[in-house]
Amino acid sequence: MKTRTQFPADAVTRGTLFDHARTQGLAQDLADRVELAVKRKEAKRRTLHRSIGALILILGFSLWGVPYFRSTGTVVTQVANRQTLALSDGSFADLNAQTQLRADFRYGRRAVKLSTGEAFFTVVEDSEHPFMVETPSGIVRVTGTRFNVRILENQQIEVTLVDGTVEVKAALPKAAPGEPDIARLSPGQQFTSNDGRIHTLTACHVENVTAWREGRLVLDEMTVSDAVTRIARYHGKQMEVAPEIASIRLGGSCSLDDLPAFLQSLRATQAIDIVLAGDGSYRIRAVRP
Repeated sequence: MKTRTQFPADAVTRGTLFDHARTQGLAQDLADRVELAVKRKEAKRRTLHRSIGALILILGFSLWGVPYFRSTGTVVTQVANRQTLALSDGSFADLNAQTQLRADFRYGRRAVKLSTGEAFFTVVEDSEHPFMVETPSGIVRVTGTRFNVRILENQQIEVTLVDGTVEVKAALPKAAPGEPDIARLSPGQQFTSNDGRIHTLTACHVENVTAWREGRLVLDEMTVSDAVTRIARYHGKQMEVAPEIASIRLGGSCSLDDLPAFLQSLRATQAIDIVLAGDGSYRIRAVRP
């Protein structure tokens, strides 16, 4: 005999709800897993992008930074100290005391900035890459040559050419409107931006201009004012010259490094007296009767 089991009237409904809930739970779990997978994938993608970005930054810095630090640099010479600087293109720069020079030889560029002091350049010839010297008062442009550049006390420049050719583009303080501001020098010529003129020097005078490279100061035909200015800068001393003796012409030569010998050469004129002040400065004046 068959028997029937009587289920409660709501049994089917409860089973359906349970199955539905379980299905919903699985679906939610699946959705959570998918969302988590998407988030992880997105996180990996962002990490990859950041890594690529960092790599590009590092590569960019390397491309910029390595040539920058390898091919640029600043040299400052100290009081009573001269230095020869080998440049990366094979050229040389002899630096006088208290000179500041910054070199930039990146990507085929050949440029230096002479801010203060004096330098003698021996430049390797390269017609495709001119050698440029930037100064406070103008730019000297060359392809291969030897020349001297001195920054004067008023920030004007003096350029003396030994051999080769140079062009000096300078802001002339007394230039007339429309007057050319480019001076082209030949060997043995000197340009000063104070007056904007080119002067022709004797071979002896050219040697005198560059004698500082050998540690000598040639006094022939040099005024007391100019000689004192040069020696004071070299030794980092304060020296004041009285106006009545400033234009006296001197003679001979002396060692740049021997300050007492220079002072003695001034006294030897028998017209000049030198007083050492308490602050370490020098007063150079006429001998009192």
